[in-house]
Amino acid sequence: MDAIKKIFRKYVVDALSFMALGLFCSLILGLIVGQLAKIECLSFLDFIAQALAADSPLVGACIGFAIVLGMGYAPLVTISSAIVGALGYKYGGPVGAYFAVIVASKLGSLVSKRTPVDIILTPLVTIVAGGLIARYCCSPINDFMLYLGELINRATALSPFLMGIVVSVLVGCALTLPISSVALCVMLGIDGLAAGAATVGCCAQMVGFAVIS
Repeated sequence: MDAIKKIFRKYVVDALSFMALGLFCSLILGLIVGQLAKIECLSFLDFIAQALAADSPLVGACIGFAIVLGMGYAPLVTISSAIVGALGYKYGGPVGAYFAVIVASKLGSLVSKRTPVDIILTPLVTIVAGGLIARYCCSPINDFMLYLGELINRATALSPFLMGIVVSVLVGCALTLPISSVALCVMLGIDGLAAGAATVGCCAQMVGFAVIS
């Protein structure tokens, strides 16, 4: 039982929490900078917003690096995971980056510091394994997650009141858990009314936190 808890904490709780940090430092920051760049006197910031756009591999690289940094692997595995994250993001979006990095970093850690050619072997195993996983496994997983997100979006559009309550409560509850609600919403592709309901849930939960504290 303790072993299961450790695995869950490392690969789900810690990984998703640090994935959220990677998203904040890339995609979300890019959206903020993009809005600032619409102001005439700040238009020179537009190149940064473009570099951190939703389709940029830099987002995946940042996710990959953040996840493995949070799991505490060796430096060569951590650095190599930035490339794996970019490949996973290219073929499978945020879910692809998460899945490819989790598997590749584990495989890389198995050979890390085990041979005299560690500086070559560790990145080679991590990047090649992660690249193959990203190319052939991540797209179906991402499609399934987006399908679930689309169901939520459609259900919320069809029944805004009831589904709005459900989405708000679930996302609000996710804020009280160690996992990241931001990472989950990005993985599912929540948008439109559902994204608005999720925002309301977050705001209500934060007000609740402030009141009880």
